[in-house]
Amino acid sequence: MDAENAIPKRLYIIIILLGVLMILGGTLFGIVLPIYRSYRSGHTIISQSVGNDETITVDLDPQMNPIRIGGRIDYWAPSQQRDMESITIHATLRHQDEMIWDKNIAVGRGFDHDDDRFVRAGDVHQGYNLETFHIDASDQYQYRQTVTLPDGYRLQQINLEIRRNVQPVDVTAIIIGAVLIPLGIAAILITALLWARQG
Repeated sequence: MDAENAIPKRLYIIIILLGVLMILGGTLFGIVLPIYRSYRSGHTIISQSVGNDETITVDLDPQMNPIRIGGRIDYWAPSQQRDMESITIHATLRHQDEMIWDKNIAVGRGFDHDDDRFVRAGDVHQGYNLETFHIDASDQYQYRQTVTLPDGYRLQQINLEIRRNVQPVDVTAIIIGAVLIPLGIAAILITALLWARQG
């Protein structure tokens, strides 16, 4: 490209910075914040420690819809290097003799084998988000969950949290974020390529 038709370096830098902003904005405002807002939305109706494989009775009302169940598991982990720490949770919600839902999920931590901070023995906690659901009748419901840890791990405590009137994740924001991120990456790559060609 001759000097007369050369694009100013300042323009390349501006486009690259815009690409970076698109990636950061898409990640933060299109993915992270909408998920966090949904997770913390609503009001807590139960926040308590529960035993493993314990059934608790919860008073629920349709005016609480949608309702979300989640919580935190505290446990002791041994000093063993693993590709993934897999904790399974089996949970059920019943109304009288009717099964409202029966759910199995797995949660855990991934490890970086180059960083031994993640494989030392010690106390660990893991949050979980089980189910967002609606109920039709105002009554008492029976909730039960069983936590299974890998061999050598010791369960210390399960904290249960039930929230009412939670908000769903803003799908529109997620879609916009999912579009902005690849557009930002493409803008950076194309601009860098053109800049390199210009020399």
